[in-house]
Amino acid sequence: MNKFQKVGIAIAFASSMVFAQGSPWWTANAPYGQVAFPWVVTCQDDPTKFDPEISDNECYKTLGGWWFGYIAGPVKGPNTNGCRVDMAGVTPGTSVATNYVKAKINGNWVSFMGPDYQNCEGPDVTNRANGDSYLIDGYLEVKLAVGAGDAVKYQPSIAALATNLSTPSGGNMGTVIPTFVPRDMTQYTDGLCLKYESDHEAVDFWLVLGWDETDAEEALGGKSKFKYDTWYAKIPEGSGVQTVDFAWTNKAGCTDAKNCGNFKQAQWSEAAALDIEQATKKMMSVKINYQDYAPGEINFKLYAFGPRGTCGNSMGGNNPVIFSRNIPNSVSFAMSGKVLTASIAKPAVVQVYNLQGAMVKSQALTPNSNTMNLSNLPTGIYMVRAPSLGYTGRIVVK
Repeated sequence: MNKFQKVGIAIAFASSMVFAQGSPWWTANAPYGQVAFPWVVTCQDDPTKFDPEISDNECYKTLGGWWFGYIAGPVKGPNTNGCRVDMAGVTPGTSVATNYVKAKINGNWVSFMGPDYQNCEGPDVTNRANGDSYLIDGYLEVKLAVGAGDAVKYQPSIAALATNLSTPSGGNMGTVIPTFVPRDMTQYTDGLCLKYESDHEAVDFWLVLGWDETDAEEALGGKSKFKYDTWYAKIPEGSGVQTVDFAWTNKAGCTDAKNCGNFKQAQWSEAAALDIEQATKKMMSVKINYQDYAPGEINFKLYAFGPRGTCGNSMGGNNPVIFSRNIPNSVSFAMSGKVLTASIAKPAVVQVYNLQGAMVKSQALTPNSNTMNLSNLPTGIYMVRAPSLGYTGRIVVK
């Protein structure tokens, strides 16, 4: 995983630096590229594990949280570089009536499909040198397009935006379906939320709880075409910015076998339905899924994603997640006028944020070259971070 490679957590600050239970897991102002799932934050809070300057750092490489685009169905693009066949995108830069996912990155529309890139990971959405977000409008804007599906074979055309709850392991992505770690999400929340804008109308546009489809196939008696019968909730239509909660309940709280809270299961399987606990206690991904049999396109803007009830606390990319940081005794910062001086034992990238969560300065410091000139900043309170050292603190520019 490359530094600042994907779309992900945004960091805001409070003087107390305590975890805010009412905050979403993701907004667009992202110095790193991960949704702030609890296990991701735990890893990043451990300075012995987390170094954002190392591409293969375990907090990046194994814990998921990357937004990505994928397609499925009878219409696929070429698979030319070894990525999984069912995630193969159309040729970058082409405009044809087939499946694609594009995102507006740094003001430009580009393919958001990992397989359209040599590293299979998709485009950078932050500046690798300083962590500045390329989602300059304060949201992730995507175009989801599908071509014609095959209704006779029940093969709708699919384009989706998704995040995994772990990253793949155990096999070549080009030839072997990889292994993901299932997560019991009921210990963190009783549902999910989205803050978004969308122009979809009268189509199947769903929030889907992804699970282990191999395991589901076995539970359904090996009927392979039934393993995709996942639990989903309709994403409401409407103009302007929408903030929507999607609640689930346990098996006892379901109104019937295929309706639990805001989620339902198509239940077109010939075998017994897999209950909601299969989806919520063994979750592997969350998908924003567009599928249809007729060609079409949806324009979608994602402002926030998180536990049920938290997305309303977000104002988009400038009101992101607050979480605690462990402050090592060996790291300190001091202000003298408008010059910030660092006391650090090893080189580190130091970032300065205003209280709206926007990065206003980033610079690499060393034990011998340890000052940062902040004369260009207005007077006020700022937060300083040294991510690789596990440090976050407050400074006052006078």
